[in-house]
Amino acid sequence: MTDTDKIYRGLVSFVHYDKHFATIEYKAGGKMKSINTKTKLPGAGGKTHHFRVGDEINFKLRLTDRGDRQTAYDVEFLYNGGLDKLTQKARSENRFSGYLKQVEDDLFVKEMETYLFFPLKLSPWENKPGEQSFNAPVTFQLVNLDKPKQIAAALSYRVFKPEYREALKAFEAKEPIPAIITKVSPYAVYLDLYGGKIPSKINLPAPGLENLEAGQELNVLISFMNEDRVVVQPA
Repeated sequence: MTDTDKIYRGLVSFVHYDKHFATIEYKAGGKMKSINTKTKLPGAGGKTHHFRVGDEINFKLRLTDRGDRQTAYDVEFLYNGGLDKLTQKARSENRFSGYLKQVEDDLFVKEMETYLFFPLKLSPWENKPGEQSFNAPVTFQLVNLDKPKQIAAALSYRVFKPEYREALKAFEAKEPIPAIITKVSPYAVYLDLYGGKIPSKINLPAPGLENLEAGQELNVLISFMNEDRVVVQPA
């Protein structure tokens, strides 16, 4: 095994989200050491990990491109004790307090007690919080609880766009709405609702959906909807 193949175990002690690096504390040769790693590089398995303070990880070492120092790479997330506690709490009482943060073009929520950062999950039909909300206190829920690597935050008070509110009314009232066919494939009819603001599709084959063409209008009923997806069926 070469030095670059050796796997080390470490703990993330610091994350600089603006500059995209994290500091890892680890033990080697009986001594505690620290090493930095870039946070936007793919880790083990080829996926980018959202680093948080307290992450227990496996990693390898290699020289930087400049060759003047070592850096951690091929990082594999194992667990985060603080994150696990928040996840357990969320299963019974999913309400937390924090601060809305902007890092370049990305939005995060910083949990008030643990200081853990969570990516802010926005619905396609949700208005993005304005700059006046940055660094302000917010309440939020954790989402994707069963996928530790994908846990994110959703604000408790969300402002949705008019087309989403109209779709929700139609869904609750079970009212048919007109949709424009944008594409027909052997497997699905693709639709635009509310002037193209909400896309959806109907899988084929389906009764009564033969000989359809793009540009035609089709009345549909919303059979299911949440903040991320709208499912329709022929009216």
